[in-house]
Amino acid sequence: MHYFAPVVILLLASCGAHGTESQCFGTVNNGRIEGSVALPTSGPNFSAYSSIGVTAGRTHVHEKVAEIVVAAYAALATEMPDLNFVYGETG
Repeated sequence: MHYFAPVVILLLASCGAHGTESQCFGTVNNGRIEGSVALPTSGPNFSAYSSIGVTAGRTHVHEKVAEIVVAAYAALATEMPDLNFVYGETG
């Protein structure tokens, strides 16, 4: 079991747990995802590139990817507290 700081738990909750697991189908060039979740629009050291992109659904990922991204930003907040990151579209 991993320990995540409370801020990470809060951010993961905001990813939109929906009761079904994300599932990918097909290939990189011809695929789709079901049960994707939106990355949090912002956190202590990161934000999305565009509110329009977020609203258009361009920041949805597999739920495991969301967990990894949020945990990575939490680790970076500890290691590089003066930096702020901006993520772009996902796909």
